[in-house]
Amino acid sequence: MFTPNGQFTLQVLVDDLPLQEYPYQTERFIEGMIGRQFQLRIGKAQLSRRVVAVISVDGLSIMDGKPAKADGSGYIIEAGNESLDIPGWRLNDQEVAAFIFASLPEAYAAQMGKPANIGVIGAKFFYEQLPKQPQEPLSVSASFPAAPPPQGASGWGSPVPVPAQAPFAPGAAPGSRSRSPSTPAPSAPGVGTGFGNRLSHSVSIVPFERDQTTAQTLVLRYDTAANLEARGIVLAGRKDRVLQADPFPGDSGCTPPPGWTGV
Repeated sequence: MFTPNGQFTLQVLVDDLPLQEYPYQTERFIEGMIGRQFQLRIGKAQLSRRVVAVISVDGLSIMDGKPAKADGSGYIIEAGNESLDIPGWRLNDQEVAAFIFASLPEAYAAQMGKPANIGVIGAKFFYEQLPKQPQEPLSVSASFPAAPPPQGASGWGSPVPVPAQAPFAPGAAPGSRSRSPSTPAPSAPGVGTGFGNRLSHSVSIVPFERDQTTAQTLVLRYDTAANLEARGIVLAGRKDRVLQADPFPGDSGCTPPPGWTGV
């Protein structure tokens, strides 16, 4: 799926292939197949700029397992790269625990006592702040000298430092959260994301200042096939037999029943 401005993408991959997405009302769904390992692929349009993506799965940050925040830490897609694959929950700078679709009791969020947001994957993207252009000095009339800045304020053109790192990259504005309307789930048991096998996945911490004006959010929901169909979503390759029934399967006349003579 893409952000409305086409700048950022989010996909869920199983066996290196993107899962089919199904539009439903104002949202998009995928099928969560219990027992299947998956990874997330994030992408950007502008190759000349770096981007940081803050990722949540089932309402938890994939970086530390705590409730996700828009100004939390994230992964950087470097300049010159188009996308980045993320295979699991961050354990340390060298390893992750694989993402795996799991029954609700086996979901990581449920096991950590935070099951309220199971069934949703979110990504909030920020391009890197461009270097600030030097400002021309202000011309002030000798008769009306400029007033000094208020006490405690920065002078004209003074940069305001924003701490940021990547993949652990805080620095988004606290008020920049964006929410997508929630869709009530069917009452049948659903699916969540479990804590899978340990995988090697090395990262390093680097400086990154976020451009708040570029913030974009993607929300992708997932559920079992039964629950998606209960919403009225027709899954690819598994269309309802009634919808496939042909009212005119043959052009010949009626075959007489056994023993029929027509007399």
